[in-house]
Amino acid sequence: MNVAYARLLTVVARKTRFRIAKFSADLAMEHSMKLTRDIHSLSTFKRDTAKLVRQLKRTGQPVVLTVNGKAELIVQDAESYQRLLEANDRMEAIEGIKRGLESMRRNSGKPSKRFFHEFFAEKGISEHE
Repeated sequence: MNVAYARLLTVVARKTRFRIAKFSADLAMEHSMKLTRDIHSLSTFKRDTAKLVRQLKRTGQPVVLTVNGKAELIVQDAESYQRLLEANDRMEAIEGIKRGLESMRRNSGKPSKRFFHEFFAEKGISEHE
């Protein structure tokens, strides 16, 4: 492996660890649930739907709905749910990068040239397309 490439991956890994820690702290601060505000019975939700929908949009926090005192459902506004999906995608990408870096450190990966040659052959794709 090229030394410059290894250094670049090391820098990316360091910055990624910092971003994960900062992202996790920001997420925890931004998304702390208030039990008195964010937990309601399903009956209350049915009765006060408009009020709770305004709360969802205003706070961006999900609401836990209970049935017989037990949490049964989570209701969340679409924008907050989209942010949650995007955060999950970022975390999965970061985990993939970590696995790749660890594989590289163990010298257990394949060179990209060999990988793509095998991949294209397996899929019946011409390498020149």
